[in-house]
Amino acid sequence: MERGAWRDNMEFLRQVQTVEERRSRVKMDADMWNVALFNLCEAHGDARELCAAAAYLSEGKAPAGWEERLEWRKGKRGFGPCWFEVTMEHVYHHVNYAWNCRHAGAERAIKCSMRDFNRWEKFPKDWPELWPSPERWEGRWPKGRWAEHGWRTVRAAAMRPEFEEAEDALGLLVDGVFLRLGDGLDPARRRPERLRADAWAVSEEDFGALVRRFYGHFNAAWNARRCRKAGGGGRDRWLFPREMARFWPESGKLPKVGEKGSHRATERQRRRGEGGG
Repeated sequence: MERGAWRDNMEFLRQVQTVEERRSRVKMDADMWNVALFNLCEAHGDARELCAAAAYLSEGKAPAGWEERLEWRKGKRGFGPCWFEVTMEHVYHHVNYAWNCRHAGAERAIKCSMRDFNRWEKFPKDWPELWPSPERWEGRWPKGRWAEHGWRTVRAAAMRPEFEEAEDALGLLVDGVFLRLGDGLDPARRRPERLRADAWAVSEEDFGALVRRFYGHFNAAWNARRCRKAGGGGRDRWLFPREMARFWPESGKLPKVGEKGSHRATERQRRRGEGGG
């Protein structure tokens, strides 16, 4: 499929209202669009670097404009699995935050109590199709961190197309928010010299459609990390990753971090030789 071909389905995605959109009549004002823009820009910057790193590892050469950055990254700490894991967590955090706090009000979002911070950085519950069913995942906890299996070129090749689609959706959203804000843009944030030709001033419905599209492909990138070809990962590849327990709501279907049976608890048991896998 040609990159960006999913945009043909934008009208359908706009019509799919989320659970929260159906409940809420609150609309985002300029201040909240600025809060969302800050988080989306942070996420988009890392998403672009993930795309470039995946291309570098799969092709052996850096994309144009990324040579110096990737050579610096390779010489400093390299592109180890831990770097990919932490960078993807950072992207998830900012997109989750931008989406979950969009109706909170600017004052509350800027003050951001610890309770709000912990709630807003979780995976959103608005799209049930991205959540796993308990029956399907029962007894399938990962044994150790995926980083232990190493990062190979073939894995980068499998993740690269999903990274690119996720970055494409996120980049279109960022430029669309710039266009929507117009004169309402925060003076502290500089408008890019050139926006994408296919961008438009996004509405709240477009916001939800593009974030939903981002999640699908970014989740697929994570779940394809062990696959030998693009498009691998089976029917579960669109689902939120079960390994990132910090983003699961406390009332979610998976154990909290540190509880018996959770991913990190299993990892600690394994290191201590207590039979955690």
